[in-house]
Amino acid sequence: SPMAYVAAIAAISRRGVLVRGGRVLDALGACGTVALDKTGTLTTGNLVCSEIYPYSEGCCGGGPCTPSRDMEALALAASLSRGTNHPVSRAVVACAQRYPEASEDRFDIADYRVVPGCGVEGVASSPTMAPVPVRFGSVPYIAEVLPEAAAATLKERTLQMGQTQSISALLVGSSPEEARVENVKLFTFSDTMRSKSAAAVQAIRKASWRWSKRDADAIDVLMLTGDNEESAQKVASKLGIEKVHAGLSPAEKLSLVERHRGGTARGGRGR
Repeated sequence: SPMAYVAAIAAISRRGVLVRGGRVLDALGACGTVALDKTGTLTTGNLVCSEIYPYSEGCCGGGPCTPSRDMEALALAASLSRGTNHPVSRAVVACAQRYPEASEDRFDIADYRVVPGCGVEGVASSPTMAPVPVRFGSVPYIAEVLPEAAAATLKERTLQMGQTQSISALLVGSSPEEARVENVKLFTFSDTMRSKSAAAVQAIRKASWRWSKRDADAIDVLMLTGDNEESAQKVASKLGIEKVHAGLSPAEKLSLVERHRGGTARGGRGR
């Protein structure tokens, strides 16, 4: 009845969820799959830039170093990141703000461009550095401008790192003529699980709002993320999510949801 819809929507709104009409409630009753974004939904999205891995043997002997040990890389990444509100960008800018030498204003960025789901790029310059094309973003985004063998080497390196954290990459000299894997710096980021995520996933899977309690009526929960497979699987294992789709662009996330349309609900920002 109309009053049932009004009461249900009011009860849900008191819990901080906006529902636009009774059709949403009807759809939830028929929903068989829920797709959840990882960063900022299942996790807090408050990333912290923890380490920088130089690909070459320059800084720290080729091993990991704290951001304060590679001010130029941190400043370049921050200069590129200041134009976006992505969790990775916010983390880089916040980290750089702790060090005057890594100020986001240290480099001027021309021809700035944001590539949704991939990263940012532009031409960086400073009083002591001639203009050079740079890009900062996901490992596949960086790899796509490297020679084929170098791209394969970079991807292999990230796998060998065995990281279960989020990984982004900075490439200085990203034009086809200049792009070399030796000019890549890998940034790792840590995140924190939301305290209620595990309980929420279990509640969704049980579909406790339905009258029927048969196992066949349980909800299928998917994780969609643009993050790397290792990081995604680490979060999924803690939450009991078995179906994980990692390394997705926003368009690929939408495509996956469309394939499940008819019985899918999606949660999260999914940038």
